[in-house]
Amino acid sequence: MNDRHNALFLCQCECGGQKIATGSGLRDGTIKSCGCLRKEKNIQNITGYNQSGANITHGKTKTRLYTIWRAMKRRCYQKNATNYYRYGGRGIEVCDEWRNNFQEFYDWSQANGYNDALTIDRIDNDKGYSPDNCRWTTQKEQVKNRSVTIMYTHNGETKPLIDWANKYNVPERLAYERYQKGLKHESIFREYYGLPDDITGNQMGVYICYDPSVRIVRNRIKCVHCGAIIESKNLYGEKWCPCRSVVIDGGTSVLKRSFLNSMSDYIELSETKANEEKT
Repeated sequence: MNDRHNALFLCQCECGGQKIATGSGLRDGTIKSCGCLRKEKNIQNITGYNQSGANITHGKTKTRLYTIWRAMKRRCYQKNATNYYRYGGRGIEVCDEWRNNFQEFYDWSQANGYNDALTIDRIDNDKGYSPDNCRWTTQKEQVKNRSVTIMYTHNGETKPLIDWANKYNVPERLAYERYQKGLKHESIFREYYGLPDDITGNQMGVYICYDPSVRIVRNRIKCVHCGAIIESKNLYGEKWCPCRSVVIDGGTSVLKRSFLNSMSDYIELSETKANEEKT
């Protein structure tokens, strides 16, 4: 017996281990193993596999929520992630409850209004991903949540940044990004033509070539400033060089280049072939 005068039993587990258990624990099902089941569950939660190496069980690896969960962890813990510097690089983490258990994240999402039109949003941008700091919102609401807290003054008039963006017909996200760069009023709310901004907020020059008589084999250029060779493989596969002087896009459908100064900012390295005429 233990100190509480409960009967104790030495039990043999199916895995071969042993455990001393109370009679009440055996009767009500509280004790189901020597501890091996808990260990197995922890392995599954962390790795996605059981001890035998077999893929496990929640069946949601192809869902949008699973993709969001993996991306959330990647930007917080993988230093080679493109946006790590905005998350893990400044101390943003995923709570243990979610990091080690997709099912916990899934259950919270379903109970808090998730649908496929929404994205996960941190209420306090300086805190991590956890049930008490996250919600599901549209992308537009996320931008508004960030922008509405920024009071912007011009010519003695003060109002939310989002209101200024609407006044000048500039996309809210673009106005926010320009504001974060520390640009002047004229640059923040400059008319938008759908061209990319360079690092100073100025819209870049653009060159587009579409010739149905040729087939694009490789779409790539070399930046003369940093020497990087960049390639676009998809129609909307925009790629920047490291120094942000040139951008390439269009994949094998169209040759599109954006440049900081002129077309002399890059060397053309694309490969094309003549389309065979059909007879």
